[in-house]
Parts: sequence; structure tokens; C-alpha cells
Amino acid sequence: MDTNLKTRERIDDTSTPMSGIDWPIPLEGEATLQFPCTPEQLRVWRLHQIDARHPALNLAARWRLEGKISSSTLEKAFALMIARHAALRTCIVDAGGEPTQIVESRVIFRISMIDLTSLPEADAHIDAERAARMEANTPFELTMPPLMRVTLLRLSSNISILLVTLHHIICDARSINILALETSEICRAFHSSRLPQLPILPISYGDFATAQLARHASAQKADVEF
Repeated sequence: MDTNLKTRERIDDTSTPMSGIDWPIPLEGEATLQFPCTPEQLRVWRLHQIDARHPALNLAARWRLEGKISSSTLEKAFALMIARHAALRTCIVDAGGEPTQIVESRVIFRISMIDLTSLPEADAHIDAERAARMEANTPFELTMPPLMRVTLLRLSSNISILLVTLHHIICDARSINILALETSEICRAFHSSRLPQLPILPISYGDFATAQLARHASAQKADVEF
């Protein structure tokens, strides 16, 4: 699934951002956490077992970026997002024959970069489209977090495309939009040497998963009693 989401952000990599400001890394906890999969995650997991390349499994976004783009700024922004959102540190493992979600306290994340600036404009766009389709269709290994990939395509000195791909087992279309908004705010804050203004998370990832399971169990019990 390719959402083809486009945003325009100016990020000047010639500045010295965030001088003297200590950026917090708000982890939910230092220990590795474990939760049962929700019913929705179980459906996605079963589909992944049948066909890991099924187009419904990946959510892919394309963000158009204008201005001089600093890959290090983007990488730090995504590192903060991974620290902030436990879903981005989650993988799925087999625990006694049942898929279980594991939330790691830390994950290694790097942004890939493809430089197309030496190509004629038309060829650069063709190669960018090819790279985007390949990225959107490349399967994830569910046991290796983060279940997210980010690739920066440099088309020219002022135009870039950011490919953001996540597995559907940890996100949905709404999650992609939140990721876009919060990453954009972090980059602007980084450039302006201020702390990002991000909303307080209303519920922890573990509490959300537990609530989902409780609702599902309650609905099943109601059906049986009826």
C-alpha cells in the first residue's frame, strides 16, 4: 500500500541546530516489554505468514522535501520518534507457538540515502519511482525492529523525496499522518534551536494493547452469552 503522502519542509543543513539544548529521549521504560498481539495484529501476522510480499502488509509514504536537506537532522528526528513511540520499537516473535509483540528499549536505526543529482531530471524521477516501488514492496522481517525503513532520495540540490515504509502490524494510515506531523515539528524545532512542541501521549502502547485485548474478550463473551 502506497499512501503517496507528500509534505514540503525546508531544512537547511548549513546551520548549527539545537546549540546548547539537551534533547530528551522519552522512553516508556528501560526494560524490554512483552504483550500479546491484538486481534488486528493477529490477522496481519497470519497474512504475513501466507505471503510476506502481500501489498497490504506495507504502508508506504512519499514525502517531498524542499530546500537543503540534512540527513543527520532527519535521522535524529526519526530517532526521537522511535524513542517516543513504542510501536516503532516493536517486533513480533513466536512465543510458545503464538505471535507476541516485543517492545525493545533501544533499536538501531539508520536512514538510507540514494543520490540521483548527477542524472538528468527525467532519469532521476524514473529512478526515484523505481526505488519507491521497490521499497514499498520489500518485505519486513517481523522479528527485527524497527519495522520501519526510511530512504532519502536526492533529486537535486533543493528537491528530495523521503520514502517512509512501515509494516501494517505496527501502524495504520492514521499513524503515518501522526508520524509526518511530529517528524516535521521535530525538524523545525531542530532548525530553530528549540525543543519540539509535541502532544502528550494519551495512553502507553502497552495499555492500548491491553485495552484492545480486553474489548475483544468482552465482545466474545457477550456473543457466547447471547
